[in-house]
Amino acid sequence: MRNYEQVKIFDIKENGVDAKDKENLIWLVKFIIISTNTIACVQDATFKFDNYRFMDTRIKGYTLKLKQLRRENKIEQWQASFIKDGQTVMEVFAQWDK
Repeated sequence: MRNYEQVKIFDIKENGVDAKDKENLIWLVKFIIISTNTIACVQDATFKFDNYRFMDTRIKGYTLKLKQLRRENKIEQWQASFIKDGQTVMEVFAQWDK
């Protein structure tokens, strides 16, 4: 069973991200990495969140650019860049040990 807690964050670069959004954005990275893995051919994707809501998570005004850095049998590494108002406000580097 896939579990978003299996995705580990190994680096975060911040540049003006709202503190209240940070936790939700990190959760979103983990969730999307697990969800995107079902489509083996995805190497990069762009998601726009104008008014995203999932359970108690609200995200508004962000664009996420997700790029696969490494893919092997037991490991995947991803770079997630969050853009708001035309500026990259946070980059998250994550690894999924399968």
